Parts: sequence; C-alpha cells; structure tokens
Amino acid sequence: MGYDKQENTAKAVEKLGIKYPIIYEADGSASKAYGLQFIPQIIIVGPDGTILANGLRGEEIDRMVGELLSSVR
Repeated sequence: MGYDKQENTAKAVEKLGIKYPIIYEADGSASKAYGLQFIPQIIIVGPDGTILANGLRGEEIDRMVGELLSSVR
C-alpha cells in the first residue's frame, strides 16, 4: 500500500476546505486498526469511539450525517 506525504495531505485539506478531523497514516497503522481497504475513506465515529458508518461516498455521506444529526436533536 502506498502512502502520501503528510505535507501533500495538509495542502489538499486546506485547498478543499475540509473541516472534519483527518487521520494521516504514514505507516499503515490506521488501516490495520480500522480494517480499511482503501484510502481515503470516510469513517463516521461516535462520541464513544464506535464506528457508526464507513465506506461512504457522495450523497451517502450527506444522508448519513443528516440521519445521525437528526437522531441527537
């Protein structure tokens, strides 16, 4: 598995205006810990550390975040 340089990731985060936390993985540890098959991958983690959803793409992200936010209101 190839890994990007941290400075490239930081530039992309800034350019894209990403506001959510990013895990930078230089050694493969996050892939192993979370069972990730590809990077980048969207993972929604609950306040207790439980993975609520992963592998989301496009409109699935908006739908899932909307569902989760409406359940806590």
